[in-house]
Amino acid sequence: MKYSVVRCSNGNYSIEQETDDLDSAKITYRNLCNAYQKAPDVVTATAAILNEKLEVIQPYKESFEHEAQAQGE
Repeated sequence: MKYSVVRCSNGNYSIEQETDDLDSAKITYRNLCNAYQKAPDVVTATAAILNEKLEVIQPYKESFEHEAQAQGE
């Protein structure tokens, strides 16, 4: 089975990783979630692990929301 770590940050989608190794995908997913949780420039973000049928590997989907910062902060 193939797995993809996908993300959407401030409306921009991308595939972070494609792999046959679920453990590797989990590590990439956790690192991405940690980064989104701390990122002051991210207003909205979602990260997930999907299989080749585009099904979410549970429980690996998380969304983040931060207050928009004013320019110059």
